[in-house]
Amino acid sequence: MEEALTQLVANLPAAAAVILTVWIMVAADERREIRRDANAKARAEEMRKHESDIISMIVNVVAVNQKAIIDKLDQADQKHTARYERFGITQELLTEARESLARRSGT
Repeated sequence: MEEALTQLVANLPAAAAVILTVWIMVAADERREIRRDANAKARAEEMRKHESDIISMIVNVVAVNQKAIIDKLDQADQKHTARYERFGITQELLTEARESLARRSGT
């Protein structure tokens, strides 16, 4: 028994070194996991912000293009109205022409 205690005391520094090394490794792994989680959350937030910025830019482009299209359609309508007025085509003449065409076709 005395010999076993002597061996235990002789190996105590090596056992303490192994235990300390394992404890340091576990603590480092825990810190690394905490950093990994924090980085993942930060990266996810950056991705959400980036996606939001992209969507905002697309909405702005669509709004600008939609306004340009509406403006072009308004200009075309004004040109057609001016052309009809120049040729003396009024709504009454268009209605009469449609009625005349309907009478000719027999409907």
